[in-house]
Formats: sequence, C-alpha cells, structure tokens
Amino acid sequence: MKLFIILTLCALAAAKPWELTVLNDAPEEPPQLESLHTPQLPQTVEELVAELLKFIYNVVENGWPIFNLPPLEPLVLEYFELPINAGIINVELKLKDAIAFGFGNLIVHKIDLNVDDLTLDIDIGLPTLDITAENYELVGDFFGALPLFGNGRAEFEVEGFRFRAKLFLEQHENKKSVVINRVENAAFTIPHLKSNLSGVIGGGSIDAVINRLIEEVIIGYVNRFHGAISIVTSTISTTLGNDNLKKLDTWKYIEAVRS
Repeated sequence: MKLFIILTLCALAAAKPWELTVLNDAPEEPPQLESLHTPQLPQTVEELVAELLKFIYNVVENGWPIFNLPPLEPLVLEYFELPINAGIINVELKLKDAIAFGFGNLIVHKIDLNVDDLTLDIDIGLPTLDITAENYELVGDFFGALPLFGNGRAEFEVEGFRFRAKLFLEQHENKKSVVINRVENAAFTIPHLKSNLSGVIGGGSIDAVINRLIEEVIIGYVNRFHGAISIVTSTISTTLGNDNLKKLDTWKYIEAVRS
C-alpha cells in the first residue's frame, strides 16, 4: 500500500493544501505539519505551483500525519508481495523488513497547472531506488514445470524510474474540496533493474541465472502490460485519492488564483 501511495503521490498532492485544513467529517484533532502552513493564499498560478512543489518535497521528507503517511526517505516496508506471471517464469516474491532509499532524490520534471480547465500535467522521476530486504521468500516455476524456490537476502536497484500523467480535477459536491475527476495518459518507465537474490535453489551459479531472468522478465512484463497497468493505477488513484481529498478544504486555493 505504501508503494502505491508513492507512485500516486503527485496525483494526490495536486489538490492538497499546504495549510492542512480538514473538514468536519474528518477525524477530530488531526496532527499538523507547521512547515506546511502559509499565512496567505497564493495569488498567481506560479505561486500556487511553487507552493505545491514545496508541499511535495515536504511530504517526502516529513510524511503526512493526517493520512498516516510516514516519511519516504527511507521507506520501510514490513511486508510486500510481488507476483510475476510471465510465461517463462512464474513466481511470487515476498519481501519482509524491506527498506528503500532514493525517494529523497525525487525529481519533478514538470508540473503544469491550468486553473481554468482544472488540469494538472505531472512528470516525476527517481534517478535511483535501492531496495534491501533482510528476508525474502520465492516460490514459482519455469515454464510451469521446473520448480523454483529460495529464501535469503534480497537487493534491488532501479534506475531511471519515470512517471507521467494528466489529472483532470473538479470541485467536489461539498463545494469546498478539489477532487480528481479522472487521470489520462498515465505512463511510467523502468529502464533498468538489477536484482541480487541469494539462496535461490542452493545458490552458486544458479543465483546469477535466476537474477538475470528476474531482471529481464520484470522489465519485459512492465513494458508489455504497461497500458493495462497504467489504467488500473489511474482508476485506483482516483478512487482512493478522492476518499481523502474530499476531506480537505482546498477549493479556496483555486478561487484565489482565478480571482
């Protein structure tokens, strides 16, 4: 769940205020981030985008207590499952006590906000993402016949991750919140992945073979089903994002810039 929140961070941040005013239907006395408070509303689109950038980097560094989002540098994952069903290799990889470094180097390549059309074009990237798990479990097979299994320490290095999307925003029926109407042109790329699993089927040279296969299969799987994955991600981001966005008093920021 934490990884999903990260991949949709900008989608969620697009309508979130840095003065975190929560409407009455939210939990009582939510925690605040003092560094996100600003004494007056932005008056131009440029000011609004500048504050949005500050907000994104602040969430990465400090988290977002109101929605129980922890700081993302480093990100700690107590448990994570990754199923890979790609024909050549079909496995389920389970990571325990994993820690990821790299979100602190988040690069915002583009944020283009149009307050008249209520659209937001985003383009973000992570130069490198290093993930280490002290314990992994792998169960699966080659070609549905040769059993594949292993456990031990796991290390992954992702380079050049890039995420782009266009968000269409709208005013919520409560007249106080900005929510996501839909997400279009969602796209992501993972050009490089290095896998280092130890303890696969007895170790030794087998480890190296399995690691190379996992690298090739994951990259190929992501590229092959890129469109379908993007559609599912967009749908989930809108549904889960709006559940939280409707609790925040954000429409006033759009009105301030429009006036």
